[in-house]
Amino acid sequence: LNRRYYANYPDDVRRVKRICRALTARQPALPSGGTLTARRFLQLGMGLGSSPGSFAHLHRLLGSVFVDGAARADGWPDFSRSFLRVMDGASPFDDHPLYFLLHEAIY
Repeated sequence: LNRRYYANYPDDVRRVKRICRALTARQPALPSGGTLTARRFLQLGMGLGSSPGSFAHLHRLLGSVFVDGAARADGWPDFSRSFLRVMDGASPFDDHPLYFLLHEAIY
């Protein structure tokens, strides 16, 4: 499904790489108090194919990751609050720690 997604949205390859580099440089806090890592972000790919609009939804989300025109002192742009809220809800591991342990063990 990843190949099909990137065939539909080839510019998102660059976007995803940029997001991963930014998350490697700095792991922002999520509204629930957790942290967003590149690995956690990449788990969004598991939702591809889960609904007819999953490709379009992910594409829209990738377009809203950074705050336009805002750069931090370290040169990386700020992550938008809306993106951080979506990521917080997409991986509710803070509420279900046992699920987190079992989920990560399958990889």
